[in-house]
Amino acid sequence: MAFTSGSFQIPFGLAPALLSGKIQAELVDVGGGPPADVLKAGDPFQVNLTWELTGSLAPMIGGTWQLRLLIDEIGGPHDAPFPAVPQTKPLTGLNAYSDAIVVTTGLPAGPGGSSYAIVASLSYLNVAGTPGAMGGYVDLGLVSVIA
Repeated sequence: MAFTSGSFQIPFGLAPALLSGKIQAELVDVGGGPPADVLKAGDPFQVNLTWELTGSLAPMIGGTWQLRLLIDEIGGPHDAPFPAVPQTKPLTGLNAYSDAIVVTTGLPAGPGGSSYAIVASLSYLNVAGTPGAMGGYVDLGLVSVIA
């Protein structure tokens, strides 16, 4: 897979010149192989994320980003956010950010394989630790997991 653009939300009513954002993500094979939409059961993979804030208010925003994957086995029992506690990354006043979520245990496959929907999710906590009206997601589509 290549980087896929997602949806980024900013607080309602702010003009893009004041604050705007964008987010992208890609799923890659940790083993060094080319990115793929077919994974072997139990093999690690990672999702690389890049996102940015632009506008005159961007350098003044503090708090913490929270990153996680929403993983849903289509027609199966394996549905969970990963990691269970979101990864965090502090806002630093910079415009551009990047991070990776590594799924070290891979995903299980049922007999004949399984399909999973994967969404990369980014949320925001302000300096008081309260969720704010800013964040985004990237729908990475379906991946097949084979035994």
